Amino acid sequence: MASAKRPLKVERPSIFRCPVCKSDYKTLKGAEMCMAQGVDQPIVKVGDIVITDYGYGWFDGDIRWVINPKVLTVPGPTPSPAARPCPKKKGNCFDSCCTMGFYYVVTAIDHSGHRTRYHLFTKAMTGKDRPKSGWTYNEGHCRPELVKKPAKFLGKDSADLIGQKAEYLL
Repeated sequence: MASAKRPLKVERPSIFRCPVCKSDYKTLKGAEMCMAQGVDQPIVKVGDIVITDYGYGWFDGDIRWVINPKVLTVPGPTPSPAARPCPKKKGNCFDSCCTMGFYYVVTAIDHSGHRTRYHLFTKAMTGKDRPKSGWTYNEGHCRPELVKKPAKFLGKDSADLIGQKAEYLL
């Protein structure tokens, strides 16, 4: 008994991909609308020295990379500033009066979806117990602020870090 052969019908659904974030869409219009968002513009450049939020209770690296070392009472991995009373209110307020901030160098800039991502490294931390690096964005996290006149040693000390990328969010 012979079987009737049917012609094979190949269906190929169309997938449209945003070239910026690589998201897939069922329609061209969806991909075009996504692409139209663009990418936010960088606010700093590779090699710049920046600061972000405060909030560190200790450091294990170079104290010159600590913005406000006077809040520190005991170096090392002991959260000593939290033990001091805040001059503004009770407890630790996680501001510059109670916790340390670090200088960072922008080592690389790339994109995560439609967002500009900055890779930041500091020498205030060695990376042995806590990360010495992290990435952040223009908005929605620790926005990097340019240090307009950084100490000259920061630029010299950071040359070996340029090009490195952070593994984690700051």
